[in-house]
Amino acid sequence: MKFKEIKRKRIYEEVLVQLQEYLLNGDVVPGQKLPSERELAQTFHVNRVSVREALTVLEANGLVERKVGEGTFRTGAVNFEATPLIKAITNKERQVREPIQVRRVIEPQLARLAAQNISEEQLEALRDILRRQEERLQQGKDIIDLDSEFHYAIARATNNSIFVGLLEALDNSLVSTRVTSNMAQGGGQRGYAAHKTIFRALESRDPDKAEEAMFNHVMGVERMMLHYFAEQEPVS
Repeated sequence: MKFKEIKRKRIYEEVLVQLQEYLLNGDVVPGQKLPSERELAQTFHVNRVSVREALTVLEANGLVERKVGEGTFRTGAVNFEATPLIKAITNKERQVREPIQVRRVIEPQLARLAAQNISEEQLEALRDILRRQEERLQQGKDIIDLDSEFHYAIARATNNSIFVGLLEALDNSLVSTRVTSNMAQGGGQRGYAAHKTIFRALESRDPDKAEEAMFNHVMGVERMMLHYFAEQEPVS
Protein backbone atom coordinates (compact mmCIF):
# COMPACT_ATOMS: atom_id res chain seq x y z
CA MET A 1 0.00 0.00 0.00
CA LYS A 2 1.33 3.41 -0.92
CA PHE A 3 0.60 6.12 1.58
CA LYS A 4 -0.11 9.69 0.52
CA GLU A 5 1.64 12.64 2.03
CA ILE A 6 -0.41 14.21 4.81
CA LYS A 7 -0.67 17.92 4.27
CA ARG A 8 -1.39 20.24 7.18
CA LYS A 9 -4.43 22.44 6.65
CA ARG A 10 -5.37 25.61 8.42
CA ILE A 11 -8.88 25.86 9.81
CA TYR A 12 -9.90 28.64 7.42
CA GLU A 13 -9.00 26.39 4.47
CA GLU A 14 -11.56 23.82 5.59
CA VAL A 15 -14.13 26.59 6.04
CA LEU A 16 -13.26 27.96 2.59
CA VAL A 17 -13.77 24.63 0.84
CA GLN A 18 -17.16 24.09 2.48
CA LEU A 19 -18.33 27.63 1.75
CA GLN A 20 -17.22 27.19 -1.86
CA GLU A 21 -19.39 24.09 -2.18
CA TYR A 22 -22.28 25.84 -0.41
CA LEU A 23 -22.15 28.78 -2.83
CA LEU A 24 -21.66 26.83 -6.04
CA ASN A 25 -24.07 23.94 -5.57
CA GLY A 26 -27.04 26.04 -6.66
CA ASP A 27 -28.65 26.56 -3.26
CA VAL A 28 -27.51 30.19 -3.02
CA VAL A 29 -28.61 32.56 -5.78
CA PRO A 30 -26.89 35.84 -6.74
CA GLY A 31 -27.89 38.65 -4.41
CA GLN A 32 -28.81 36.29 -1.59
CA LYS A 33 -27.45 37.15 1.85
CA LEU A 34 -25.26 34.60 3.59
CA PRO A 35 -25.52 33.77 7.30
CA SER A 36 -23.59 36.18 9.52
CA GLU A 37 -19.98 35.54 10.54
CA ARG A 38 -21.19 34.62 14.01
CA GLU A 39 -23.74 32.14 12.65
CA LEU A 40 -21.18 30.56 10.34
CA ALA A 41 -18.65 30.30 13.16
CA GLN A 42 -21.23 28.52 15.31
CA THR A 43 -22.15 26.19 12.46
CA PHE A 44 -18.53 25.23 11.76
CA HIS A 45 -17.54 25.26 15.46
CA VAL A 46 -14.64 27.59 14.72
CA ASN A 47 -13.78 31.16 15.70
CA ARG A 48 -14.96 34.15 13.68
CA VAL A 49 -11.40 34.94 12.53
CA SER A 50 -11.29 31.71 10.51
CA VAL A 51 -14.66 32.51 8.94
CA ARG A 52 -13.56 36.07 8.15
CA GLU A 53 -10.35 34.81 6.49
CA ALA A 54 -12.31 32.38 4.32
CA LEU A 55 -14.76 35.12 3.31
CA THR A 56 -11.83 37.39 2.43
CA VAL A 57 -10.54 34.79 -0.03
CA LEU A 58 -14.01 34.34 -1.52
CA GLU A 59 -14.40 38.11 -1.89
CA ALA A 60 -10.94 38.41 -3.43
CA ASN A 61 -12.12 36.06 -6.16
CA GLY A 62 -15.42 37.87 -6.65
CA LEU A 63 -17.68 35.11 -5.36
CA VAL A 64 -19.15 37.17 -2.54
CA GLU A 65 -19.46 40.85 -1.69
CA ARG A 66 -19.29 42.17 1.86
CA LYS A 67 -21.21 45.37 2.58
CA VAL A 68 -20.43 47.26 5.75
CA GLY A 69 -23.36 47.14 8.13
CA GLU A 70 -25.39 44.87 5.84
CA GLY A 71 -23.60 41.53 5.60
CA THR A 72 -22.17 39.20 2.96
CA PHE A 73 -23.95 38.54 -0.34
CA ARG A 74 -23.53 36.05 -3.17
CA THR A 75 -22.43 37.63 -6.45
CA GLY A 76 -23.11 36.34 -9.94
CA ALA A 77 -19.65 34.77 -10.37
CA VAL A 78 -19.70 31.08 -11.32
CA ASN A 79 -16.04 30.13 -11.72
CA PHE A 80 -13.95 29.73 -8.61
CA GLU A 81 -11.02 27.54 -7.64
CA ALA A 82 -9.86 27.83 -4.05
CA THR A 83 -6.55 26.01 -4.42
CA PRO A 84 -4.51 28.78 -6.12
CA LEU A 85 -5.58 31.34 -3.52
CA ILE A 86 -4.88 28.96 -0.63
CA LYS A 87 -1.43 28.29 -2.08
CA ALA A 88 -0.86 32.00 -2.54
CA ILE A 89 -1.71 32.74 1.08
CA THR A 90 0.34 29.83 2.38
CA ASN A 91 3.41 30.61 0.29
CA LYS A 92 3.27 34.34 1.02
CA GLU A 93 2.09 34.07 4.63
CA ARG A 94 4.36 36.70 6.11
CA GLN A 95 4.06 39.03 3.12
CA VAL A 96 0.26 39.06 3.27
CA ARG A 97 -1.01 38.32 6.74
CA GLU A 98 1.43 39.94 9.11
CA PRO A 99 1.68 43.43 7.58
CA ILE A 100 -2.04 43.53 6.79
CA GLN A 101 -2.87 42.62 10.38
CA VAL A 102 -0.69 45.50 11.57
CA ARG A 103 -2.27 47.94 9.15
CA ARG A 104 -5.76 46.74 10.08
CA VAL A 105 -5.10 47.49 13.76
CA ILE A 106 -3.26 50.80 13.40
CA GLU A 107 -4.39 52.74 10.34
CA PRO A 108 -8.17 52.92 10.92
CA GLN A 109 -7.47 54.43 14.35
CA LEU A 110 -5.02 56.91 12.83
CA ALA A 111 -7.72 57.98 10.36
CA ARG A 112 -10.22 58.32 13.18
CA LEU A 113 -7.89 60.52 15.21
CA ALA A 114 -6.89 62.53 12.14
CA ALA A 115 -10.55 63.34 11.44
CA GLN A 116 -10.75 64.90 14.90
CA ASN A 117 -7.54 66.92 14.63
CA ILE A 118 -6.80 67.67 10.98
CA SER A 119 -6.13 71.29 10.02
CA GLU A 120 -7.01 73.09 6.79
CA GLU A 121 -3.33 73.13 5.88
CA GLN A 122 -3.10 69.36 6.35
CA LEU A 123 -6.24 68.85 4.28
CA GLU A 124 -4.69 70.90 1.50
CA ALA A 125 -1.58 68.71 1.66
CA LEU A 126 -3.76 65.64 1.16
CA ARG A 127 -5.57 67.31 -1.75
CA ASP A 128 -2.22 67.94 -3.39
CA ILE A 129 -1.20 64.30 -2.95
CA LEU A 130 -4.47 63.17 -4.52
CA ARG A 131 -3.95 65.55 -7.46
CA ARG A 132 -0.51 64.12 -8.07
CA GLN A 133 -1.81 60.56 -7.77
CA GLU A 134 -4.44 61.29 -10.43
CA GLU A 135 -1.83 62.82 -12.74
CA ARG A 136 0.46 59.81 -12.37
CA LEU A 137 -2.32 57.36 -13.12
CA GLN A 138 -3.38 59.33 -16.20
CA GLN A 139 0.22 59.04 -17.41
CA GLY A 140 0.18 55.28 -16.84
CA LYS A 141 2.66 55.49 -13.96
CA ASP A 142 2.52 53.86 -10.52
CA ILE A 143 1.72 55.80 -7.35
CA ILE A 144 3.61 53.69 -4.79
CA ASP A 145 5.60 56.59 -3.32
CA LEU A 146 2.52 58.84 -3.28
CA ASP A 147 0.58 56.02 -1.62
CA SER A 148 3.04 56.07 1.27
CA GLU A 149 3.02 59.86 1.31
CA PHE A 150 -0.78 59.86 1.68
CA HIS A 151 -0.70 57.58 4.70
CA TYR A 152 2.15 59.51 6.34
CA ALA A 153 0.15 62.71 5.88
CA ILE A 154 -2.75 61.13 7.77
CA ALA A 155 -0.42 60.09 10.58
CA ARG A 156 0.87 63.67 10.81
CA ALA A 157 -2.73 64.94 10.90
CA THR A 158 -3.24 63.11 14.20
CA ASN A 159 -0.88 65.75 15.66
CA ASN A 160 0.87 62.98 17.55
CA SER A 161 4.53 62.63 16.60
CA ILE A 162 4.71 59.15 18.09
CA PHE A 163 2.35 57.81 15.41
CA VAL A 164 4.52 59.26 12.66
CA GLY A 165 7.57 57.65 14.23
CA LEU A 166 5.69 54.37 14.51
CA LEU A 167 4.87 54.34 10.80
CA GLU A 168 8.47 55.19 9.96
CA ALA A 169 9.69 52.32 12.15
CA LEU A 170 7.28 49.92 10.46
CA ASP A 171 7.89 51.21 6.93
CA ASN A 172 10.14 48.35 5.77
CA SER A 173 7.58 45.82 6.94
CA LEU A 174 4.54 47.57 5.47
CA VAL A 175 5.89 48.87 2.16
CA SER A 176 5.44 45.44 0.54
CA THR A 177 1.67 45.81 0.87
CA ARG A 178 1.73 49.08 -1.07
CA VAL A 179 4.05 47.73 -3.76
CA THR A 180 2.13 44.50 -4.29
CA SER A 181 -1.34 46.05 -4.25
CA ASN A 182 -0.21 48.62 -6.83
CA MET A 183 1.18 45.83 -9.01
CA ALA A 184 -2.19 44.03 -9.07
CA GLN A 185 -4.37 44.72 -12.10
CA GLY A 186 -6.16 48.00 -11.49
CA GLY A 187 -4.48 48.30 -8.11
CA GLY A 188 -3.40 51.90 -8.51
CA GLN A 189 -6.85 53.08 -9.59
CA ARG A 190 -8.55 51.21 -6.76
CA GLY A 191 -6.11 52.59 -4.22
CA TYR A 192 -6.67 56.11 -5.50
CA ALA A 193 -10.45 55.70 -5.30
CA ALA A 194 -10.13 54.48 -1.71
CA HIS A 195 -7.90 57.42 -0.84
CA LYS A 196 -10.53 59.82 -2.16
CA THR A 197 -13.16 58.19 0.06
CA ILE A 198 -10.88 58.51 3.08
CA PHE A 199 -10.17 62.14 2.22
CA ARG A 200 -13.86 63.00 2.02
CA ALA A 201 -14.39 61.56 5.49
CA LEU A 202 -11.44 63.55 6.84
CA GLU A 203 -12.65 66.69 5.09
CA SER A 204 -16.06 66.33 6.77
CA ARG A 205 -14.25 65.60 10.05
CA ASP A 206 -16.29 62.46 10.59
CA PRO A 207 -14.27 60.02 12.77
CA ASP A 208 -16.61 57.05 12.22
CA LYS A 209 -16.59 57.38 8.42
CA ALA A 210 -12.82 57.97 8.36
CA GLU A 211 -12.19 54.83 10.41
CA GLU A 212 -14.56 52.79 8.25
CA ALA A 213 -13.08 54.11 4.99
CA MET A 214 -9.56 53.28 6.10
CA PHE A 215 -10.54 49.81 7.29
CA ASN A 216 -12.22 49.12 3.93
CA HIS A 217 -9.11 50.39 2.15
CA VAL A 218 -6.80 48.04 4.08
CA MET A 219 -9.14 45.13 3.38
CA GLY A 220 -9.07 46.11 -0.29
CA VAL A 221 -5.27 46.08 -0.25
CA GLU A 222 -5.40 42.55 1.15
CA ARG A 223 -7.73 41.42 -1.64
CA MET A 224 -5.47 42.94 -4.31
CA MET A 225 -2.42 41.23 -2.80
CA LEU A 226 -4.21 37.88 -2.81
CA HIS A 227 -5.19 38.37 -6.45
CA TYR A 228 -1.66 39.29 -7.42
CA PHE A 229 0.01 36.36 -5.64
CA ALA A 230 -2.58 33.90 -6.95
CA GLU A 231 -1.84 35.04 -10.49
CA GLN A 232 1.86 34.41 -9.91
CA GLU A 233 1.33 30.85 -8.62
CA PRO A 234 2.62 28.21 -11.08
CA VAL A 235 -0.04 25.79 -12.25
CA SER A 236 0.73 22.35 -10.84
